[in-house]
Amino acid sequence: MSAVAQIEIAEPSSHKATRSQIRGSGLLVMGYVLELAINFLPHLLLVRYLTTASYGTWAYAISLITAFQTFTLCLNDGLQRFVPIYHEQRDYGRLFGCIVVAFGTTVAIGCAFISAFYFAPHAVAKVLQEKQAINLLLLLVVLIPVEAVEVMLMRLFACFHKARQIFYLQHVATPMCRLILVLLLIVWSKDLKFLALGRIAIAIPTTILYGWMLVRLMRQEGLFRDLRHRIVLPFRQMFYFSSPMILSTALSMLENALIVLLLQRSHGITAVAFYRVVLPLAAINNMVMNAFSWLYVPSAARLLARNDYSGINHLYWRTAGWICVLTFPIFAITFCFAGPFTTFLYGSRYAQSAMVLAVLAIANYSNVALGFNGVTLKVLGKIKYVLAANLTTSTVKISLFFLLIPWLGPIGAALAFATGVLVYNLLMQLGLHSAARVQLFEKEYLSFFLMIAFSTCCLLSIRLLTGNNIYLAGTFTLLASWMVLITARKQLKIAETFPEMRRLPLVGHLFA
Repeated sequence: MSAVAQIEIAEPSSHKATRSQIRGSGLLVMGYVLELAINFLPHLLLVRYLTTASYGTWAYAISLITAFQTFTLCLNDGLQRFVPIYHEQRDYGRLFGCIVVAFGTTVAIGCAFISAFYFAPHAVAKVLQEKQAINLLLLLVVLIPVEAVEVMLMRLFACFHKARQIFYLQHVATPMCRLILVLLLIVWSKDLKFLALGRIAIAIPTTILYGWMLVRLMRQEGLFRDLRHRIVLPFRQMFYFSSPMILSTALSMLENALIVLLLQRSHGITAVAFYRVVLPLAAINNMVMNAFSWLYVPSAARLLARNDYSGINHLYWRTAGWICVLTFPIFAITFCFAGPFTTFLYGSRYAQSAMVLAVLAIANYSNVALGFNGVTLKVLGKIKYVLAANLTTSTVKISLFFLLIPWLGPIGAALAFATGVLVYNLLMQLGLHSAARVQLFEKEYLSFFLMIAFSTCCLLSIRLLTGNNIYLAGTFTLLASWMVLITARKQLKIAETFPEMRRLPLVGHLFA
């Protein structure tokens, strides 16, 4: 028997599951990078093409649609937990029941939002007080249920570990369509109404295509053939498990809408633009974490079905380590070099948004560094604790919004958000340690966490010397990121997870 075979036999199944999850997530990280490159171009073109007021109006409308849309995604967490468990148990009646409950709830909530906008337009106008944005909202509201169903279908692909389908559909096809739409807007000199109608024209056929592909996948998996019993609708289990998501989504919707409304009323529509313009840059810090989330929940759910808590601890910290290291270059450029990065992309008129970006980057990276603490607690079924933590965090953030936004404007909104994120992660980490014996901090990963802190301090010092030279900033960021990756190679077992890297001519021996 070969040495490789002996190692494979000795390796715990939970470690194999972790390696499989990270390999699949690695493909999705590349997909997110590709999506970012494609998606950011239309965002940049819009910022450059539209006036500050017009971009503020578009950002105002699309941010409210996004806030409302998150509420329709409330059962996606339950979908990703229960579908893998029922699939593992071959309980196809409840598996299909989960899908039916999630689909029906998503469509019903989305249609309720559409009804509110069309049957009570005067009430909506009284609340929003921005005429052009209201006209856009009356068009874009159709996207709430349509794009929510699209996201739900992608989550079902993740339940069956179909990373390749997610890569092509989510990260290539949809962003390319949106890029083409913005290019047509500029070439044909159209207005915001054209942009809104174009988003709708893209979303509807895309969702239908995803649905057809999922049905085809389930036929190939033989799920319809194995469905011998009637479909069981697990309403109670789905809604009880998803209650933290329902609450946090409602609170998130309230918080996002509140930020926009307070900024618009206290500092004008341009303040909305100064805050919203850097949100895509700050959100890049969540890119790797979002990519890993597709497969993390199904993997943790399968380990829970086997009562493998040590495997959950291993999955949690190994995943957090990978996310932290891979996100570091993004954090470095958006925090240490926020000023030159913002002015390089958007021009000097958005220079005051640099501080907003720096604060949001700290908030997002602190969330990334601790991994999927809240998600893991929900998978473990600690619903009441998560609900209490969400309420506490939201209370802190909303209180700070009212206190800081009228005083500090966009920077106040960013500081309030960052404080809420820190409170949330502290509560989640304490709860996770108590519930599942997950370590508060894994000493194995101390070395590269110290390297990350040291590299951040060095880059901040370099920023004082290089000024606004974005090219030097990028060069030093790459060097620091390479040192962090080399430091983490043993703890993350890079060569074992991606053995293909050993064959690379120059860097293979560094990861061995």
